Amino acid sequence: VDTLGNCISCYPKILATLLTQQIKIFGMSEPTPIVKDRTVFDSGGKTIIAFSPEDSNRLIAANKNGITKILQLDRLEQEPEVLQISENLTSLSALSHERFIISTSKGDAFEYNYKTSNETLLLRTSLPLRDCSIIHNGKTAIFASDDLELNSIDIAQDNSSSDPSKRSKLSQILTL
Repeated sequence: VDTLGNCISCYPKILATLLTQQIKIFGMSEPTPIVKDRTVFDSGGKTIIAFSPEDSNRLIAANKNGITKILQLDRLEQEPEVLQISENLTSLSALSHERFIISTSKGDAFEYNYKTSNETLLLRTSLPLRDCSIIHNGKTAIFASDDLELNSIDIAQDNSSSDPSKRSKLSQILTL
């Protein structure tokens, strides 16, 4: 019993009842949550995740050692696809169900297509890249680095150009 005299073991039921009432008020169907426990990496350490933007049905998980696993969330019983990518990741952003971008503490940004096994260097800076954000429906990537600058780069939509010199040039958009 808590300080108000309520039975603590009743809290989950009370919360479920409140959630069900809110769902009915907003006209949504009642969810049927399914919890599946699955270990993605055996060792500890920093893990970064991203969902595919089209259907949020693929989960991309990368660890500090550069091992990346692509899990299909509707088929968790299947083994994930495994890639070895750059180490010392600082960010991970999904472009599509096949492509994603990473940045590293070495100052590199790469685009990966795990279906075709293509790796494309997008950007190299002298200081670590800390984060990446995808804007304009996946057409542009914004990178933040320790040199107090934000840089943007155009992303090829079909990944036909693996040569960064054929892509639109990098542009510095902000110095802090």
